[in-house]
Amino acid sequence: MNHKGIAIRSIEFVGIQEKPVRLDFTSRLNLIYGASNTGKSFSLKVLDFMFGGAGPLPGIPERNGYDTILMGIEILGEGLYTVLRSTSGGAYKLYKGLWKYSELPSKSKTLQPTQRGSGEQSFSGWLLEYLELSGRQLAKNQSGEKENFNFRELMPYVLVDETSIQSERSPVESDLGPVTRPKERSVFRLLLTGTDDKSIIPILDAKKFNAAKSTKIEVITSLLDDLNKKLEADYPDISDLRAQGERLDESLEKVKKELKSYQSNSAEMLEKRSSLLKIIAQNKERADEIQLHLQRFYQLNSIYDSDIDRLESIEEASFLLSLESADCSICGAPAEAQTAKRQVEEVLKSQKSALAEIQKIRLLQSELESTISKLRIELYSINEELPASEDILAEIDSVLEAKRPEVGSYEASLNDLLSQKYHVLRGLSLLNQRDGYLAKISEFESVKAPGKKDRPNLTLPGASSLEFCKVISSVLSAWGFPGEHIVSFDNDKYDISIDGKLRIDNGKGVRAITHAAFKVALLIYCRTKELPHPGFIVFDSPLITYRDPLKNPKMGDLAPDELLLSKTSVKSRFFSHLESISHMGQFIILENIDPPENIERISNVEIFYGSSGGGRYGLFPMLATA
Repeated sequence: MNHKGIAIRSIEFVGIQEKPVRLDFTSRLNLIYGASNTGKSFSLKVLDFMFGGAGPLPGIPERNGYDTILMGIEILGEGLYTVLRSTSGGAYKLYKGLWKYSELPSKSKTLQPTQRGSGEQSFSGWLLEYLELSGRQLAKNQSGEKENFNFRELMPYVLVDETSIQSERSPVESDLGPVTRPKERSVFRLLLTGTDDKSIIPILDAKKFNAAKSTKIEVITSLLDDLNKKLEADYPDISDLRAQGERLDESLEKVKKELKSYQSNSAEMLEKRSSLLKIIAQNKERADEIQLHLQRFYQLNSIYDSDIDRLESIEEASFLLSLESADCSICGAPAEAQTAKRQVEEVLKSQKSALAEIQKIRLLQSELESTISKLRIELYSINEELPASEDILAEIDSVLEAKRPEVGSYEASLNDLLSQKYHVLRGLSLLNQRDGYLAKISEFESVKAPGKKDRPNLTLPGASSLEFCKVISSVLSAWGFPGEHIVSFDNDKYDISIDGKLRIDNGKGVRAITHAAFKVALLIYCRTKELPHPGFIVFDSPLITYRDPLKNPKMGDLAPDELLLSKTSVKSRFFSHLESISHMGQFIILENIDPPENIERISNVEIFYGSSGGGRYGLFPMLATA
């Protein structure tokens, strides 16, 4: 069966005045072992850097003078390639074929470290496209919001450092904590099922929902407070307003009947006058209402401006922090000495979040400004119309006064009643408006944020986890791991239990070997199911159980479960099993312990002798002593 995969064939360090340093690997099983502090763990960091790590590389004295790294890789089914990158980071040069630095051809292709646009291809994008993982999307939180899949998401499954392999956390998760956990679990779910999260439609995040809800309630409450103050000032006894309105209606009806006899010659003018009074009253009431709204909307618009200024400051700061590495303009410190650059990815996330929030606020502000504009136009129209209406009303009054002097007393009475009626109507209108505000606040308060039951299902399918656990069980059995090898998957911890005991509850040596079994089983599972996998794994110190506590005092004494494991044949069977499945992928093991006898028969072996002599000192030559 032909699998897609990547095999690391070489690493070479080059410097202008230094002799090139090189490590070669086979595409099957490889072992680098020997003395501590000779560059084994550093080799893994170099691989991480060459596969897109932002760096900087650890500043060990031995690598001083080396400024260029070459990595030879085999792309199964496509051929051999050499990738060149500066130790300072930046873009890559890609050459067809395996080459030493001194033999590099002139023809190469430049690949960017990350995909920033459609114009140039990135190294990670090239590898993702080959693995048929390009364009996949992953849920980054429980709400189902998504991000594009990145080749760096695969690194925890292929580059397993000494700290991670011993850690008390799931092999699926990093040490970044709960924020990245949903996305890390999505990566594992994608590898195990072959299905990404592109089809998920996100729900509204509870925090954002509650923030918007609180803002709406705050605005309505502010308007309600202003309205209550107006009621207290103009209507000390609001309980009698409706009764007043009824009494005024009776009085008005009486005056209208008394005036009826005087209206035979002025019916049209009186009708027009009545209409004007009603329009003027309504326009004044509407003008007051618009002024009240505009006051609050201007205040809200000012808040939006303040929020945008704050977020733009955050975005500008994030942009400046995310610029290409350069010497510090204040102290002159070189880029590699500026440790804050290690947080650039988090800074970029802050920048994206700030830009997204600015866009949302500007959309809200645009809608608010549109509403303000409409209200101002309406208020202008009312203010333009009122004087004309009042002039017409005055003219009608003059004519009626001249024609019917006797009606003056009735009109005075009518005007007084209408004024009182307007005052009452305005009070009733404010009461209705208050009831509307209270109903709106009650409505907002009753609406709940989306709950857990509304979230998309991001759990691992039971059938997939069951099959995967069977593969882990078979790996443990092949390695001679003690016990019955009954493996189950814990959906809460996203880790496995072995014979009823959670993996992370064991000693560091047992955690290391079971972590390795997890990652090896995943490779086997993906190959069996014909699912994408990078096709190589590098383990740093998976067999620390077999350490000598006297030679490794910093690792501590063996725990009881480690002591039990150390008495088994796991060490030899571990290598034998990896060799037997190396047609599925490449394995590179970095170890301090002595390997099984005759390991050279099944593995490509590189020994770092350290200061004891007898062969190669380490990844780099031993520094000359003064």
